[in-house]
Amino acid sequence: MTEIDAASIKLDSAFNACNKHLERMLYAKKQLSANAPFSAAFLASATPEQIASMDQFVFRFGRLQDTMGAQVFPAVLQLTGEYKPESTFIDRLNALEKFGAINSAKEWQAARYTRNKLSHDYPELVEILAETLNEAMPQALKLEQTLKQIQAFASRYQ
Repeated sequence: MTEIDAASIKLDSAFNACNKHLERMLYAKKQLSANAPFSAAFLASATPEQIASMDQFVFRFGRLQDTMGAQVFPAVLQLTGEYKPESTFIDRLNALEKFGAINSAKEWQAARYTRNKLSHDYPELVEILAETLNEAMPQALKLEQTLKQIQAFASRYQ
């Protein structure tokens, strides 16, 4: 088995995981969309079902990014012959942007920053959580677009 074949197998598995995260994230987003934009008052009085949807959205938003960054991006770069284990994550993002595999390294970094803010659980800071959820909702659609774009890009090499 060649290195390209191994990368292709890993990539298919990663894409399957990403598609599951995406599907579940978008479902939770749909459940929450009637309450958007979010406010501190809404978060303070949210029902258990709404909280469960928020938790699901936040979890899947993070998992989708984690899987893409740790598995998909390196495997796609391996397929193109451009993977360098010593390169930084921003170097990988820039390479993927240069090849047209993703639209914008800066957009990815912005969504990553939002993901990091969401992962810190400070229940008493509901204003910050509401603001961060409001940032994440449109970024979820950009993540969907990025996943579809990189899947289309990778299909040309598989």
